[in-house]
Amino acid sequence: MKNRPFKLTLPHKQWLYGISSVLFLSGALWWLADVALAQMWPGHDFERDAKPWLLEVHGGAAMAFLFLVGTLWPNHIRRAWRFGQNRKSGVVLLAWLAALTISGYGLYYFGGEQVREWTAKIHDGAGFLAAAVLAAHVWLGHRTTRPPGRTVR
Repeated sequence: MKNRPFKLTLPHKQWLYGISSVLFLSGALWWLADVALAQMWPGHDFERDAKPWLLEVHGGAAMAFLFLVGTLWPNHIRRAWRFGQNRKSGVVLLAWLAALTISGYGLYYFGGEQVREWTAKIHDGAGFLAAAVLAAHVWLGHRTTRPPGRTVR
């Protein structure tokens, strides 16, 4: 730990990965209920049954996730930046999260049906790729901060 003062603690990782999983799964299931299932079973009322509950879970997980990202700033982001570690993927990840936050906000508050339709497409696409962006940042961070002489088996 003294060689990597920006390394996350195990409880911090558990919270971050747990909330990230809930956020991703609730968004993916909402998309499935909205797009795929409604087309596959037109007689079933997914609007009434699943979507409101999934949207509440997704919104709550998004708020918790934003809180957790805020907790990363003082020790993880700022210190890693100072040490020059994983900057490119960190900037990409933060920009990706900003796009998701803005588009998520826009789904509620941007006016006009056409704007909302484009905002939804951006949010859906970015959301589906967000897990890969986060995983790439974590993988690159572990790869670039591995002590010399240590090999992966």
